[in-house]
Amino acid sequence: MALQVDANYSGKFCFSVVCNNMERDGSYAIANARIIYTDADKKWSAEFFVRNFTRTDYRTYGLDASFGLHEQHV
Repeated sequence: MALQVDANYSGKFCFSVVCNNMERDGSYAIANARIIYTDADKKWSAEFFVRNFTRTDYRTYGLDASFGLHEQHV
């Protein structure tokens, strides 16, 4: 049996250069865990994992950087 735990910390962050109140995000930490069981003959294994087991709320940001290089057909 194996137990894995990892964590990720992010400091205060601005989602743009302007950095107004709506674009600011405070620091946060998230943690994940995984338990893996492998049989003695190593023929099979089972695992259970939990992402963000601290249930921390945080925002993400995505940007479409294709600059019109894709086509859209309707």
